[in-house]
Amino acid sequence: MVDSVIDMKDEKFAVCPCGQSRWLIMYILNRNLEKYYRWDYKYSSALNGWYKYHEMPAVWLDARKQCALEAAIIMSPINDTFMSVIRELVTLKPNRLPNIFTGFNTILSTGYFISYEGILLDSITHEWAKDEPKRLKNVGNGTCLTVDGSGKFAVVNCTEFFPFVCYKKYKDLKNNSCGYISGYDYDKSTDTCYKVYATPKKRSDAHRACAADGGALAAAGGAVQRYFRNRDVYGLIGDYLQIGVHSLYEKNEWLTVHGESLNEAQRDNLKILNERHRCASMWKNGEMWTVQCDSAQPFVCQKKRDLGYGEG
Repeated sequence: MVDSVIDMKDEKFAVCPCGQSRWLIMYILNRNLEKYYRWDYKYSSALNGWYKYHEMPAVWLDARKQCALEAAIIMSPINDTFMSVIRELVTLKPNRLPNIFTGFNTILSTGYFISYEGILLDSITHEWAKDEPKRLKNVGNGTCLTVDGSGKFAVVNCTEFFPFVCYKKYKDLKNNSCGYISGYDYDKSTDTCYKVYATPKKRSDAHRACAADGGALAAAGGAVQRYFRNRDVYGLIGDYLQIGVHSLYEKNEWLTVHGESLNEAQRDNLKILNERHRCASMWKNGEMWTVQCDSAQPFVCQKKRDLGYGEG
């Protein structure tokens, strides 16, 4: 007698009421979790990894940085399988740009196109678009390759703007209460995950790094301040952590990165050191002090739990 049928993505199993239902459900969940990396990445068994299409155009170096922040690399059509996925992404929607960046570039090797993972263009089968390959002038930052929906390459300046695809090769990933992105610790009292980045960054770069993790710079609040006041992190990074509080939209209007105004208690806890300061840091005593936004500082990100079911 069949009790029900469980359908998860490509898996279908008949579950019988004979004591094995629990085992089958756990088996299915584990199979699907093996294919999970991040909510915004798609798994491909053909590629043996995950990929993400970035529709917002960027210059090549910024595209490389974005992929690196997501613990991935810029995807290149290094074989027919990768090429078919890229072609499908380029032609999937009519409003998308006709070309996207690949990882092939001459930044590290003048005159030779090499993919980000180190594969020579000459070592793979490739086809050029009409009037390509062209030689560009005044390319101090090197030249890069794009590919179109027909799978043909074009030479462009790396400072031009194109969409791109990030790729992460499959490997066994360790999941914890905060998901597969390493470095996050779960705080039960706030039901939030936190990660301290010890490498100093300017506010804009710190905000981008947190966003790449699926989170944001930690917002002000007593719970956040209490959490870090009791943790031994300041001895490693100094006396303060950059947080998600700013007045960049309007002077003296202090907001969190979520657009929320500081409450009275938070506002009283914010020490204005200089009227020209438009960002804030959290000091080891729990107070918030204003700082210059372009000064590089360690920072803390926060995000919701990600248990591997595609939701934060």
